[in-house]
Amino acid sequence: MHLLLRLHIRLVTLAIPLLDRWLSLPRLVRLLIAGPKWQPYRRVPVATLSVLVHAALRRPRWMKRRACYRLGLTMGHFLRLAGRPVLMHFAIAPPSMDPRRLHAHCWVTVNGENITAPSLPGTRMRTFVQFSVDNETEFRTMFVRG
Repeated sequence: MHLLLRLHIRLVTLAIPLLDRWLSLPRLVRLLIAGPKWQPYRRVPVATLSVLVHAALRRPRWMKRRACYRLGLTMGHFLRLAGRPVLMHFAIAPPSMDPRRLHAHCWVTVNGENITAPSLPGTRMRTFVQFSVDNETEFRTMFVRG
């Protein structure tokens, strides 16, 4: 079971950079997170999924500056395949840090518990959009003003 899951994780992590080139953020999230009602990994604990996904993305070759984005999308996808309600957060830092670069972060929570690392407490990030999928696979987009 874990060998098949590892292979599936590897395929998804390789597909995300390609999909990111062609799809907008809402479409990519809808494809990966809102997806199937099929739940082949519902017996796999969240901790096991987290360890396997983090191991697959330990040394990224692509999307190095957007590692949290790729990790969040992958983690959200497999949490949905495990039948867990997922809430994805996307936040940006004010441009005062470096006006030439956008600083953003993505993290995933399940039932209020952080699965991937949230933004650092000292960093003033503003959440601008959240995508959630509950157990009934209802997909919601919430734009947050802050």
